[in-house]
Amino acid sequence: NIVIQGIPIGSDMTNFIGTNYENLKQDPRGGHFVVAHTPKKQIIQGVEFTAMGQSGILGRYPIHFHSCGNIDSGTILKYNSIHHSKQRCVVVHATNGLTIQGNAAYWAADHCYMTEDGYEHLNTFKGNIATNVERSAFWMANPSNELLGNIASNAASGFDISETRHDRRNNFSFKHEIPCQKGGWGNSQGCTWSRFLPMAKFYGNTAHNVDR
Repeated sequence: NIVIQGIPIGSDMTNFIGTNYENLKQDPRGGHFVVAHTPKKQIIQGVEFTAMGQSGILGRYPIHFHSCGNIDSGTILKYNSIHHSKQRCVVVHATNGLTIQGNAAYWAADHCYMTEDGYEHLNTFKGNIATNVERSAFWMANPSNELLGNIASNAASGFDISETRHDRRNNFSFKHEIPCQKGGWGNSQGCTWSRFLPMAKFYGNTAHNVDR
């Protein structure tokens, strides 16, 4: 299990993970933090992630849950800040049942909070903020993830729920048989395409100054 916890909000200090902000423009490569290949409980709370991510390199994001499958229900990513990201903010990939709550993200290249392959489901994005984002503040490749009370501003898109492109369906989740939703039209493994899946809870979300 992993527990990373910073100083409570309102204190003078916080835990810090990232690249020296003064070197942001000089070096396009930032650090990246990943929880990979484990369903065990993780708690990441009250941490500042700054100038992280590596532009154009797959899997190099400030915060990345990768191939955790059906993760422990106690896993939570809460009260963190992600800013001046060089590639995305929080990426949930091939992971189900994660809670992303009360995080603040600003100045991000590409999308900010997102799922990846379209297999990801039963994740909850609650009370998060994304502002000054190059593309979508919240981008979901599967409608069966909850979006509750989030705020998006100054982005190309506020809340985008879009199916994975046809030419990308032979992806990581398919190849590694990540747990999926079944019962409708889908692929050879019986996994239902996103367009035929039910919409999870979506309410209390707000978008300001977005193109769409």
